[in-house]
Amino acid sequence: MLDTSKLNKIAKIIIECFQEASYDEPYIYSKIDRLESFGDNQWATFRWASSQLDGTNKARFAEKVGVDVAMLMTAFQVVEAVDDK
Repeated sequence: MLDTSKLNKIAKIIIECFQEASYDEPYIYSKIDRLESFGDNQWATFRWASSQLDGTNKARFAEKVGVDVAMLMTAFQVVEAVDDK
């Protein structure tokens, strides 16, 4: 069983997406290590997700948080716009 107890809410959802995608455990563990570095900073985690999730996992993530993919993509565009400023 993967230990996600140190992850923030967004990071836990990302890991659920990877598990549902049947990624292997070493890959998922490496992502847990990376996501733990964000601590409670959900903004940083969301920003990471905007550039790291592939299309299938973006759709999974959107479903899990209860929005459609277009809304999620708009939110990701806002993140990128803020980062570019």
